Amino acid sequence: MMDGLNRLSGSCNHFIGRLEPIVGWLQPFVERLERLIDRLHTFVGQLDMLSVFN
Repeated sequence: MMDGLNRLSGSCNHFIGRLEPIVGWLQPFVERLERLIDRLHTFVGQLDMLSVFN
């Protein structure tokens, strides 16, 4: 039982180790996307403000 858990843990660590470079590579894109969403949110908020005054 313990041996199976150790093997599973080892393969999980191996999988996570292989994902880390991919996540690192995606990080800048995710940050850009977050900034874009922030800008869109601000823009929509400004549009809402304008529509209130019309």
